[in-house]
Amino acid sequence: VGNYETGLGSASMALAFRLAGADNVVSSLWEIPAKETVAQINTFLTNYFDSRNATEAFSQSQRDLIEERTALTGSGHPFWWAGLQIYVSRKIPDSVSNQ
Repeated sequence: VGNYETGLGSASMALAFRLAGADNVVSSLWEIPAKETVAQINTFLTNYFDSRNATEAFSQSQRDLIEERTALTGSGHPFWWAGLQIYVSRKIPDSVSNQ
């Protein structure tokens, strides 16, 4: 996590991708298990290509992983599904993008 920017939160690689023109960015908040990450990203992409709604597709991928982990372990602890976050399209203030 980088420096805090008023109105933007922490400067990060996700912000760098957004400033470079990416409409939607998925990034991690902490080191997360590869198997669960692959499953969540695969579900997200499948849902996204079906719906073209990144927010809903991402939320559904989280719900699916919670359900899967709860069935396997009896717990849908956020460690398994909350490590990824999505930044969706919205205008970044010119004062930031022109720095």
